[in-house]
Amino acid sequence: MDAGGAASITAQDVDNGSSDACGVASIAIDNSSFGCANVGPNTVTLTVTDNNGNVSTCTSTVTVEDNIAPSLTVPADIFVCDGDVVNYPVPVGTDNCSATTTQTQGMPYTNGSVFPLGVTTVEYTAVDPSGNSVSMSFDVTVHPLPSVSVAQSELGEYCQGGAIVLTADAPTAVAYAWSNGGTSDVTEVFASGTYSVTVTNQFGCTSVASIPVTYTGEDLLSSYTILANKEVKLHDNNLVVNGGVGVLGNNRKAKIYKNTTVAGPNTFVMADVIQVHQNATVSNQIIGQPNVTLPTFLYANCGGSDVTVHPGTTVTLNGTKYDEIEVEDNATVIFTQSDVSIDELEIEDGATVKFASCTYLRVEEFEVEKNVTFNPDGYKVVVFTEDKVEIDRGVTFNGSIYSKEDLKVRSKASNPTTMTGFFIARKVKGYKHTIWNWDTNCDNSCPTVVASKEGTPAIEFTEEGEQEMFETNLYPNPSSGVSNFTVEMTEGREVVIEVYNMQGVRVMEVHRGFLNPVARHYFEINGQQLATGMYQVVLQSGEEIKAHRWIIQR
Repeated sequence: MDAGGAASITAQDVDNGSSDACGVASIAIDNSSFGCANVGPNTVTLTVTDNNGNVSTCTSTVTVEDNIAPSLTVPADIFVCDGDVVNYPVPVGTDNCSATTTQTQGMPYTNGSVFPLGVTTVEYTAVDPSGNSVSMSFDVTVHPLPSVSVAQSELGEYCQGGAIVLTADAPTAVAYAWSNGGTSDVTEVFASGTYSVTVTNQFGCTSVASIPVTYTGEDLLSSYTILANKEVKLHDNNLVVNGGVGVLGNNRKAKIYKNTTVAGPNTFVMADVIQVHQNATVSNQIIGQPNVTLPTFLYANCGGSDVTVHPGTTVTLNGTKYDEIEVEDNATVIFTQSDVSIDELEIEDGATVKFASCTYLRVEEFEVEKNVTFNPDGYKVVVFTEDKVEIDRGVTFNGSIYSKEDLKVRSKASNPTTMTGFFIARKVKGYKHTIWNWDTNCDNSCPTVVASKEGTPAIEFTEEGEQEMFETNLYPNPSSGVSNFTVEMTEGREVVIEVYNMQGVRVMEVHRGFLNPVARHYFEINGQQLATGMYQVVLQSGEEIKAHRWIIQR
């Protein structure tokens, strides 16, 4: 049988040598054509007629065979993602007669099914009535979906911008698409709502995660440009371009004097008492105290040499510890280290202070005279000082200041001072025509502050006129390693007394337990095993904290 399902024969194919004495006139058969219905043995009658008209017949068996296998085409290999329904055209075999097609491998998964992860081989077989068959297969590969979760956090310490940071944790993702348009693993949001991220892995499979966000700008540390514990005074014609002005203490005041403007799209004033004077503009007043946690304060660890940078010269400093540094008129100093301690830094008229990278500058005394340019390259720089700070007129200051005392900034209309950064102090006073702005540079290369396992306690500002829970004293100080620590209390409390180094690592526990208020308590602190340098002796009871700097000299 041929590929068309047909076969034919002639009388000569059946005749096996018929003859007659007078000669054969003709031979014929009763069936010369066969189809698929004739597969197998068929009886064919042969008729022979001689020249005289005599006829003779006989029968023969003609066997029809189908030896052609069916044809079968299957889909190309299929690649899908976990959970996808697999659809494909079901293979149907073709044959010169007919064929029956069935799935012979990969069951129970078939067209319209959700296949399991990995590779599944699917096979189909076509069989014709003669038993001829053909089998063909293809693979269905199911790729895993990327795992993804979303967490929210605030911007890092001394980062500004008033954002909540959403971070997608998706180890296998190669692409991100946030509902707010972000295209990396991190995005910043500035409003309440539910935010989602679609992540795509290398196979093109996607997963979606979402997170609800409640945004309250005044509760974010990064929303502030000025933050004081006791009072903020912005005198005539101050301008706050971006960022909030906040006062932390109970019943403390923010005083906004005439013609001062705090009215940018990201500005507000928050304090228990807000006084806005004539012609001043504050677009957003919030009565209350900022619900924020102050950053870790870094104390200076001094002990180096003195440096004088003479007028008009440039000096590069590669050290990390200095005693006194005087940058004279129109001189330039460049700090190359990322963490520098200085006992006294005096920057005189017209001088420039530069940095090579993100820097923490720990200074005992910090003085900035007129027309100084501080950090013109715009690195993230934070100045920590325990003393009061005065910034003179005409200064361009790019950086943050964290003072345990007061910050005063002088300015005037013809020579204004511009303060760009984050400014934390006991009191903040901006004299006339001072310009304040936040700095949205959030450099992740800044040095990391190492804390103890329990964490370094935050050192609170001391309020004037307040009765303190504890009266403490540390003496002798400096010492060679052994000092006395005394405690008097107004009520009995559980108390922990510990010693920390200047990197925030706990090096000693002095006491842990209850102290009664009846008498003065004495503790000997033996630090003879400690290296020379500066330490903190910290007393903590609940949220109350007292700290003393302890200097070991030998």
